[in-house]
Amino acid sequence: MKKILLVTLALLVSLFAFASDPNTLVNLTIGEPETLDGMHSYDTASGEVIENLYDNLIQYNGQSVTEFLPMLSTEVPSVDNGLVVEEDGALKYIFPIREGVKFHSGNILTPADVEYSFERYILGDPAGKAHWMIIEALTSSAFYTVEDWLPIMREWHIPMR
Repeated sequence: MKKILLVTLALLVSLFAFASDPNTLVNLTIGEPETLDGMHSYDTASGEVIENLYDNLIQYNGQSVTEFLPMLSTEVPSVDNGLVVEEDGALKYIFPIREGVKFHSGNILTPADVEYSFERYILGDPAGKAHWMIIEALTSSAFYTVEDWLPIMREWHIPMR
């Protein structure tokens, strides 16, 4: 009985979607967003909303996954522009932050806000979430503890340019 009801509902939704105005976008989803906090979201419904609310430091250049454009950063770091440098055997990426960017509250974005976002994401790594991918990308290892991260984060500095 449940299958028949589900199929009937799917057919009705499809009919309404195809019969609607061709200038109207119909988006069907399986659920509501669980959270708007990027640290706690893991469902696609939350991710879709978050992608439309928050900006990144850089963004993909169209369909390319190897070319980037600045977003909150004024430039994409590279060796050529001096924003990727090697220090003590590690690569350092410098993201100059655009001035005048405002949060939804009206507060101005600062480099300290960007740093805080990374620190909160790393230190607040909830069990079962995908944070390990960011941690591994930043450190080449997923086996760091909070105690390991504290001295590393004290050395981080994101300059305003």
